[in-house]
Amino acid sequence: MNGDKEFAHALSDYLALHTNASSGYLFRLIQSFLRGAPILPRLDPTAKSKIIGRLKAEVAAHNEVPNFFQNYLLTHLQQDTWPPQVAFFATRYLHRSNERYVSWRRRQQQFAELEGEAVGGTELGFSQMLYSQGVDSAFRWRGVPCFKTVHDLAIYPMLIDELRPGTIIELGAGSGGSGLFFADVCAAAGLTTKIISIDQQIGEVSDPRIEFVQDDCAQWLAEAAASQRLLPRPCLMVEDFHGELPGFFAHIDAILQQLIAVLDGIPALRYEIIIVDDDSPDRTWQKALQLSHKFSQVRAIRRQGHRDLSTAVLCGWQIARGEILAVMDADLQHPPEAITELWRAIRRGADLAIASRNIEGGGVSDWTLPRRIVSRCAQLLGLVVLPEVTGKVSDHSPE
Repeated sequence: MNGDKEFAHALSDYLALHTNASSGYLFRLIQSFLRGAPILPRLDPTAKSKIIGRLKAEVAAHNEVPNFFQNYLLTHLQQDTWPPQVAFFATRYLHRSNERYVSWRRRQQQFAELEGEAVGGTELGFSQMLYSQGVDSAFRWRGVPCFKTVHDLAIYPMLIDELRPGTIIELGAGSGGSGLFFADVCAAAGLTTKIISIDQQIGEVSDPRIEFVQDDCAQWLAEAAASQRLLPRPCLMVEDFHGELPGFFAHIDAILQQLIAVLDGIPALRYEIIIVDDDSPDRTWQKALQLSHKFSQVRAIRRQGHRDLSTAVLCGWQIARGEILAVMDADLQHPPEAITELWRAIRRGADLAIASRNIEGGGVSDWTLPRRIVSRCAQLLGLVVLPEVTGKVSDHSPE
């Protein structure tokens, strides 16, 4: 075995000099190969048909001009040649999600699925990552160091054009080049976006479109959340300060502040807030526990070995002490202010009050078409599979 390891190390070091992969990544691949012949990816006729249908639709949206990747797959479809590398890319293509905006937890899951890549959490090659910000000097925007990668230069204009943010908060200002970049891209998109750029050291850049703030990024974020500062929406937050990212996103007390403000506004209401967390890798449960000491109305539950929304809801309800139970997501997709209307509906005599996206005033905001289809199919499935349950539910107003 020691001989195999020495051979694997020597071969991986040699190959790293002639490929885009790191020595460590190649060593893991060689070790995997030595442990047993890997199963090579293959494509069946059904998969090929799906690829053809998806490629046709996507290329048609580009006025029949394919990009590099689409042309790569189209070439092999025409030749009907599918070596292992092509089959691997094609399989990934079929399973790639079209979701543009996902929750923090879902994004962490996607990163975990790519943990074994050459650069963990991405599909980039090792040398691509190393050279992406420049080599001899950093990439500059209008003569100012910007420290954005070549990939950022494509991603951010697309993101700004789609999101059309009212505010961009940049945590990590650097020399100020990235703030200028964001301001210029927003201006090119016809936006008058407010740019707030925070760092412990501020450069010499001065621009009326940018508010440069000298502060600790995590501290500024905590204070902004606590003060409930009103900012033009939508708000795009860019983390580029090389801090502890899970802690940066851990300010769920801002959500609780909104919820408590709503519930405190209901006269004579006694309530409790139960946070159920399935042992999130960002340690949300720990922050929730701290908040339970800060707010007497808050209770925190950490579940280990579970990853299921429905059982998490049941777990919270089982320990609840109240007579009226409510459930909402903790990412503000369910607006806390809606609880007031739900409470009023119960007080008027309803047994069940639902804040539905399918009624007047509801909506699914920026849901993608596949997500809308999945949601609708789930509703129809419930009608088919559980007719004895859904058939007993109807809208009713006692007034």
